[in-house]
This record gives sequence, C-alpha cells and structure tokens, in this order.
Amino acid sequence: MDPDKFRKTRIQINQLCEDIRILSDKNDAETSLKKLNQAGLLLEELAPQVEGEIQKRSVKNLGMKMNAASSMIDKIKTNKKSGRSENAAGLIKWDDARLSELSPDYLSKVLVNIGPKKDCKIRFSTTGKGVRPSYQIDFENGESSAFSGSTHKPLKRLVPKGSPKISQPFSVSVIESILSKK
Repeated sequence: MDPDKFRKTRIQINQLCEDIRILSDKNDAETSLKKLNQAGLLLEELAPQVEGEIQKRSVKNLGMKMNAASSMIDKIKTNKKSGRSENAAGLIKWDDARLSELSPDYLSKVLVNIGPKKDCKIRFSTTGKGVRPSYQIDFENGESSAFSGSTHKPLKRLVPKGSPKISQPFSVSVIESILSKK
C-alpha cells in the first residue's frame, strides 16, 4: 500500500481513538460508539491492503488501540444504548437499516462464506458493539455454520435459533441489496 495513503488512514484512526478517549471522559457513550464504528470501518478497509512488516505491525497496534478505546466505552456509566439499535437488555436489534451500517468489505466476506447457495438465511450476533458481528448461516438442507465477524473464520459453537443472542434471519437478497447500494 502507498505509504502516504497508509499514514493518512493511520492518523485518522489514531485521531478517532483520541476523540473516544476525550468523549469517554465526558461520559458520551453514543458519540464514542459512532467514532469507534468509523475507526473500525477504516481499519477494516486498511488491513487487507498492507504491505511489509512495518505496516502489518502498525495495523496490529491500531487494533490494540481500538480494543482499548472499546474498553473505555464499556466503562462509561451512562446509558450506552441508542433506542433504535438496542433493546432494554442491551442487545443489538438487527434490521435492514442497522445492517446497512456494516462495511461493504464485511458484507462481501459474509457473502463469500455463504458461497453459491442463495437459499440460506443469515443471523447476526446481538451482543458486542455491532461493528463486526459474528454471524451464523442456516442452509436450506438444515445445516448451520457460525463465523467470527472479525476474521470470517468458522466458529465451533452455534447459537440456538431461539436465543436472544442471535438475530432474526435475513435472506441473501437483503445482504446483496444493501451491498449494491454502497
């Protein structure tokens, strides 16, 4: 990746993490979460483009900064929920609008894991921050596969379909439609 472009993106992510630190001191969880989502999207776009050991190490360090920023947000004592996206239990409520906030890179990787089978349903984790949620694919033949949202690698455990920790099912066409609008 071009070093100047890499540096510019790295500086943006660092600034967002600094903004989160300042906002968490002010107990502004909602704005902090928005900044964390922005930083997550930038890092998600940056990571696959890195070249060389220095850029790889820098991306790893940025990931650790974002984890620290996320911890700061978790410690905020005020109401962290935005009424639109979380319910009273603090779980994310997934709908088409919330799905459209996910990055195109993330959604593309979900489609890659689905493969050619378009008759399946996708369910997203309702826990966490909602930036790169883990997800589960329920195939038409009754089989299911769970994937990490950050690495898109298979997970060993499935979440039962009735659990509050997993969303209602979304069709492949919904994901494709959202992706085509980005």
